[in-house]
Amino acid sequence: MLNSVLTYITGLTVTSTPVVAFGDSFVFGTNCFVLTFPNLPANAVFISPLGGGKPSTVNKSKTPGMQLMVRHINSQDGYSTADAFNTLLHNNPNVINGMCYADNSIPYSLGIDETGNQLFTVNFRFLEITT
Repeated sequence: MLNSVLTYITGLTVTSTPVVAFGDSFVFGTNCFVLTFPNLPANAVFISPLGGGKPSTVNKSKTPGMQLMVRHINSQDGYSTADAFNTLLHNNPNVINGMCYADNSIPYSLGIDETGNQLFTVNFRFLEITT
């Protein structure tokens, strides 16, 4: 699931709303990270898994979750980026083999991190079809 999300995020064009709000394209290992949370760069996106419901053998599906955090030196740009991801990924069938749903109506502020930059988070659920 995380690899599919990473591929989707790093494949966004420069005119997509999250890239415009963030001010740069997303590059894995440069400003887009999975399961790690480095102190640099100041502006970055982090994705990590969240627990979900148990797999369904009847419906042949899983419902994993994901947290997407945005750190930005400009709090408005950070919020706008998180909000753009929330809007883009919600009800989006192109992220995984299934559907992506936002758990939050708006981004949630996690406050200032140890580097002095603002953190915002949005959470997602996936309905992933298994075979």
